[in-house]
Amino acid sequence: TETDETMASTFWSESFEGSTFPPSGRSLTGTHSGSYTWHRNSTYHCSGSYSAAIYWQNSDWQDEYLFTPNINTSTCYNIHLRFYLTMTQTDYGNGYYNWLYLYYSVDGGNYYLYTYYDENASCSYKDIDMTSLLNRHSQVSFIFNYYGYDGFDMAIDYVNLYGETDGYAASGGSQDMGGADIYI
Repeated sequence: TETDETMASTFWSESFEGSTFPPSGRSLTGTHSGSYTWHRNSTYHCSGSYSAAIYWQNSDWQDEYLFTPNINTSTCYNIHLRFYLTMTQTDYGNGYYNWLYLYYSVDGGNYYLYTYYDENASCSYKDIDMTSLLNRHSQVSFIFNYYGYDGFDMAIDYVNLYGETDGYAASGGSQDMGGADIYI
């Protein structure tokens, strides 16, 4: 007799432990380079030895994007996006600004703002229920966007999708996101 089994599991993750950055299938775009955009970092790690981090740029705006690959969630439901966040809250009084914007896409080209963070956090674990937006789509992807002026360092670590599956979802590979439309 065949049974319909489901299992709760992490079906996609990125720990930034590999020596290549951005990791395979991910892409970067932004206004800066080197350590002033997303880079592999050993200072702000929460899980393992490395994270994806950005150092603040003195007296300049930063608008830095880290794209995940397309992830096949067609057999997945009750989906949660989870990650660790390290950042310092915006200091409006002194003119130091920085935010982390989180965008999502279910079609590989149009991105929609889901939420943003402006808080004091040291390895703060985020567990975001994305069920109503992501269940059973053939491709899902995210953008982590650091936006700030003369702000503070920021890092994300162990980014993963967790949920119930009818099997295992696999990464859909990489796609050039340079022409993506972002909706706020």
